[in-house]
Amino acid sequence: MPRKIPLIVRPAELRYDQGEVLPCGAQYMRLESPAALRQHWSSVRDLRPYASCGTGASSPAMFLDKHEWIFAPTREALVAAVTRWDELGITPRWYDSWAEESEVHEHLELRRVERRKRMISQKRWSGPDEISFILRSQNADRISFHGFWRLANLPCGLTHFDWFSEQAKVPEERDLQPQLVTMLLQRLTFADWKLHCTQDDVFFFCGGEVDREILQWQRERDEGRDPERGA
Repeated sequence: MPRKIPLIVRPAELRYDQGEVLPCGAQYMRLESPAALRQHWSSVRDLRPYASCGTGASSPAMFLDKHEWIFAPTREALVAAVTRWDELGITPRWYDSWAEESEVHEHLELRRVERRKRMISQKRWSGPDEISFILRSQNADRISFHGFWRLANLPCGLTHFDWFSEQAKVPEERDLQPQLVTMLLQRLTFADWKLHCTQDDVFFFCGGEVDREILQWQRERDEGRDPERGA
């Protein structure tokens, strides 16, 4: 049973026309048979070696319905087209936990000071403890969590932590240009969703993986295990 998506604007509602080529070079196609997919893939595989299709895991679909395909020249172009990145205004922003969670850090610092007083009163505070305490105070900004680039304006109430798996390694260099960060996060989206199925609404493919998908689809049809995919 497909999982239900909240009834708010979904990327899949921003429709593409059959055969439409987007400014990023990606192309949308609805392909309802292995033969149709094989024919189209043979004509675009050199120009658009990255592909994505809907899985049918969500109802209604979040990004792509079953039979819907997008082919693209690059990973970032594919992700932008599948997610409707530009249309929705998805954008990276620098997240500085020290600044944005100052109350939390102030509370932790107060607990650290109180612990020092308590340990001193109990005669359990050593010289190395004091040195460590002083160094921590002097280097609070460096020792504390510096922050990272995260995504904002994600659809359907998704957060950055819904979008990426725990294994995803996001950029942590604050001085990066936003345009470069966007490219890095789009490439990370491709890699993370492909490897970890973080968003099970779509599959991502590269090169020969589409050929294997065609063979698998044809095998399922031949064995009568894929009635929904059509003739």
